[in-house]
Amino acid sequence: MKLALQPAVKIAPSLYPSYLPYKIQHLILIIAQRQLKECCFDFAAKWLPSLLEEHKWDCAEAVELIKWTRTLAKRCDKVPPSAIDNGSEAPLKEVFFSTNMLRHTAVHRLLMTARGLHKMIQSASRLAQTLGDHSRAIELENLHLEIGSRIRDIELNKNFLENRLDEQLQAISEQRAELDRREREAIATML
Repeated sequence: MKLALQPAVKIAPSLYPSYLPYKIQHLILIIAQRQLKECCFDFAAKWLPSLLEEHKWDCAEAVELIKWTRTLAKRCDKVPPSAIDNGSEAPLKEVFFSTNMLRHTAVHRLLMTARGLHKMIQSASRLAQTLGDHSRAIELENLHLEIGSRIRDIELNKNFLENRLDEQLQAISEQRAELDRREREAIATML
């Protein structure tokens, strides 16, 4: 006599974490990186012109973002306190170095979760604000808000899809249980 085995409960695959299409992620990172390099260059041109002359840096693109942030972090004590707008709770060096991952992710073409990208753009906005570049800080903050909005949309859709699948799996499980009951009943009737 064949015994009916209880089927294992099906566990739905997760749709998390969320990702933006890579092409969009890369475009966002390239734009943010360019904005930050320009921000650093403009800050240095205003407050540390000798730094630009010393290294013969005549444009924002002459220096990688990480070098800009390291150099400015080392020299921020050589500018008037009013030049730095560190309204955030984070230590100044942390604000400077928080954008290193942004550059690393863009240059090495790494796939990043949507939330990770969201956090990087927030760090970029904070750095621009700290360097007193309010127009770029606003542009980056608007980008940050737009990404946040897209993440919410994606996650609402994912939650809907996962809930619908859970309901479908529950209905299938109930049907399977009913078929198992009917199978046992048919066997019992035969015996």
